[in-house]
Amino acid sequence: MIIEMTHEEYLKRPEIGSSNIKEAVKTLAHFKAQMDKLTPFKESKAMDIGTAAHAAILERDYSKYVKGPDVDKRTKPWKEFVAANQDKVVLDSDAFNQIEGMYREFYKHPRASKLMNGGKPEVSIVWTPEFVKKPCKARLDYYVGDDSSGDYIIDYKTARSASPDEFAKAVYNFRYDISAAHYINAVEEGLKREVKHYIWIVQENIAPYLVNVYVASPDLLARAKNRWGQLLENIDKAYSENNFPGYDSEIKELDIPSWAINKELEYVQR
Repeated sequence: MIIEMTHEEYLKRPEIGSSNIKEAVKTLAHFKAQMDKLTPFKESKAMDIGTAAHAAILERDYSKYVKGPDVDKRTKPWKEFVAANQDKVVLDSDAFNQIEGMYREFYKHPRASKLMNGGKPEVSIVWTPEFVKKPCKARLDYYVGDDSSGDYIIDYKTARSASPDEFAKAVYNFRYDISAAHYINAVEEGLKREVKHYIWIVQENIAPYLVNVYVASPDLLARAKNRWGQLLENIDKAYSENNFPGYDSEIKELDIPSWAINKELEYVQR
């Protein structure tokens, strides 16, 4: 079911989320540590920009952000400005200009602006997948329930590069595919709706803030759903046995990765 809540309220809920399941790709010990909130969360300026752009673009409004004075944030003028603008998020001039530029460029893109229309941003769903006992949660960036053309989910990402090659790497490295499977199941089992398309809209976080739109292929989603299901079953079993193993204790022989070997061979052959 859909539950109305803020992002902060969503994060505090105890159900298993997409980011938790992706930790289980490492080991179940990593998963449990994150579920128990033992892993520290480190914020960075890039993450702050991503969060601000995310909120501004999904809500179609960056008026809640304000440009702060060009002074050190530790100084009295900055602190006084923040105190006088408690109803807004105060950004330094570089960050504010970046958010403004990203917003403007996003809604100039004919495909992205059309897709991000007629739906609802920040949709929180809580449900229990049919094959496990533990409940799950999901927060969709943007969900369109379209009875005529089919439902679709939009996942908005910011990145240094929105090119096909670079984003394909990001999908694998950050396991965006597993998140896609999680969100699709949230809609199909939690809301009893069929998802026709899963769409990534990727925007570069450096000027000129270009946008690219990708739809997840059927093969990608089939692999992701299988992997997601296996991970959830492993998590469910770990809870039932109260056993969350980490790495095995065997001594392993180590070599550099095959891609690095190939790179060295290319250099030698020049």
